[in-house]
Amino acid sequence: MEQKERRTFRIVLIVVGLTIAAVILISRQVFSSESAASAYSALCDALFVPGLLLLAGGLFGWLSADGSFDLMGYGAQRARRVFSHEDGPRETYHDYKQRRRQERNGRKHYREALAIGAAFLALSGVFLLLYLGAAA
Repeated sequence: MEQKERRTFRIVLIVVGLTIAAVILISRQVFSSESAASAYSALCDALFVPGLLLLAGGLFGWLSADGSFDLMGYGAQRARRVFSHEDGPRETYHDYKQRRRQERNGRKHYREALAIGAAFLALSGVFLLLYLGAAA
């Protein structure tokens, strides 16, 4: 991915995360809360959800880029060929895996999702500590 595409992808991930957080904050009515503890609790929850979603998406991207789902894809391809009665040369699993590895070559977009998800989770942890300090 080019540098400009990476920056755009990061911005999109941050905007998505902040949008999810804003929806949660609005639904928790944090702007009308009277105590600091309830505001910290809402901020912790609002940052935890997008952080976990982005981190999970990054982990699935990492697994996919590593080829962990190749066996399921090969099985689905074989099942499709059986039910659609396609003729032609059959691809072995080894050939399928090699072809997929070449198609995936250089995909590292999951790193941005992992980093941004971890940042959201870290901010959520900060607000959790503030909540625990304010509630005590």
